[in-house]
Order: sequence, then C-alpha cells, then structure tokens
Amino acid sequence: MFVSAAVTHGVLGVLAVVLVGWAAFAATTLILCLLVLILTLYAARDDGGSEGGRDAPQPPSPPIGELKPTGP
Repeated sequence: MFVSAAVTHGVLGVLAVVLVGWAAFAATTLILCLLVLILTLYAARDDGGSEGGRDAPQPPSPPIGELKPTGP
C-alpha cells in the first residue's frame, strides 16, 4: 500500500509542480506524510496488546537463536 501511495504521490507531485507550482507540491507532500503517520500510529496501536485484560497472557517467547521443539 505504501508503494502505491508513493508512486501516486510522485505522479501527483510532478503534475502539481508543472500545473500549479511548488506550494501545491508542498501541500501534497504534507498530506502524504500525515497519511503515513496516521496509518503507522494506527498499526502500532493495534499491535499494542490486549485492552482491558480480555486476552489470556502469552508465555514469554524463547530467546533469539534458541531452538523450539515442533513435534515428538
């Protein structure tokens, strides 16, 4: 999604500079930055864990590099 937004922003930015001027390019850049910020903060809030203690606590994950058994 971010790649398509970046490509669209590039095309709209070039058109804005050619047709309207640098102020329009700055406005589209600001809008894209705010959109990315909102989506990033929203994703971080959703990954933040349980709200109100509804989920059971998860066991701690093994340290990186430690093998975890998958079967008998």
